[in-house]
Amino acid sequence: MSARDLEAIEVEVIEVDGVAPAKMPEMEKQVPQPKWQEWAARVHRLDRRWWPLWLFLGFIVAVLALTLGLIVAAVVLVVRVFQQIFRRITA
Repeated sequence: MSARDLEAIEVEVIEVDGVAPAKMPEMEKQVPQPKWQEWAARVHRLDRRWWPLWLFLGFIVAVLALTLGLIVAAVVLVVRVFQQIFRRITA
């Protein structure tokens, strides 16, 4: 909405009530914050009750990282073997 539309709405309210609405400075200054921003003030550290979950998730991440590393190592090994075979055939 543009400022012109807001003025028109305010004029209509004044005409209906006959009195200008009282200004509420705390309402104008305070912008509603999204819910995710309110959590920043509430959460300071991880809750102790959740340590088994974090341990389990950390284990899963470690296994996935090791698996990815092994796959990359296997691909590199296969590429080097094929390079050696190709070099011996073409030499």
